Amino acid sequence: MKRHAYKAMLGAVVVAVVGVLVLGPASAQAKPVGEATFGAAAFKPIDTGSRAAVREAVLKRLRPALAAKVVWDGSASRCRAGTPSAATQKATLLAINFYRAMGQLDPVKFDAKLSARAQKAALIMDAEDSLSHFPPRSWNCWTKVGATAAGSSNLCLGCTGAESIAQYMIDPGAGNKDAGHRRWVMYPFIKSMGSGVTAGASALWVIPPKPVKAKAPAWVSWPTPGYFPNELEPGGRWSLSASNAHVDFGKAKVAVRTATGAKIKVQQYKPTKHGEADYGTPALIWQVGDLKLPTGSKGRRIDVTVTGIRVWNAADTALTAKKLTRKYSVRFFNADVR
Repeated sequence: MKRHAYKAMLGAVVVAVVGVLVLGPASAQAKPVGEATFGAAAFKPIDTGSRAAVREAVLKRLRPALAAKVVWDGSASRCRAGTPSAATQKATLLAINFYRAMGQLDPVKFDAKLSARAQKAALIMDAEDSLSHFPPRSWNCWTKVGATAAGSSNLCLGCTGAESIAQYMIDPGAGNKDAGHRRWVMYPFIKSMGSGVTAGASALWVIPPKPVKAKAPAWVSWPTPGYFPNELEPGGRWSLSASNAHVDFGKAKVAVRTATGAKIKVQQYKPTKHGEADYGTPALIWQVGDLKLPTGSKGRRIDVTVTGIRVWNAADTALTAKKLTRKYSVRFFNADVR
């Protein structure tokens, strides 16, 4: 079994968030998502080599999604799962596909059956006011379907709808050093997800029964190479994933520098050992410190170099002599300024 197929069997991760993510001063004035916003353009890749294209995607795709009001007809006090409104689901999917488009990944769709199951998982978390991938029968509004769905979903308490997707991409907190939420949202080998939304919790079914074929980029990073809005910078928690299941980051080293070559302090997190269960595809996660984002119309280039990446043979029994280096540049800018 290929490594990414094996990894997809592991449960997702949870995040508890208090408050609302604010994405720039113009986000409050963004028009909520509608049919026009959710057209074919919402599923197209984003040219991160163009500042104008990235800015347009933020203003016309992400911010309208985040501005959409979450509407749900269920009740946590009455254990009624209900359903989120079509506009709420559209906004959530629009946010997911914005992030995937930034990473040059294929868009996904929501599967109605998976969403119905995820809805029951979100209800449990909301009713219990807690998070677990293995909620016990004693929890409020427990159902077998909901409990099973919790084991295949990203879970968020205190954030819901499109906002929960933004939080998954940040992956805040000491317990999320593997950036598992983000890696499942950005998993290349998936076509369908399921979205469960209540007033106070979210469950995003992200683990496919088996990976699907997809034209995946060799590398998936966050932040992504090219132009990248300040507001999407994930609090210094950066990541690099490899679509090749045989890649090994065990001895990899990351260096982050300014455009002038000055080193920026980083803290690498220990990657999961090759062959052990993990989140989607092999990855290296690190924390960037002292990152000064540009202001006004200025931009700032940050260069990333990851060396010492190794590759296992097809049988995953031995490392090959092949060593890889990944170099890319992130060009931060303020999306509120042309």
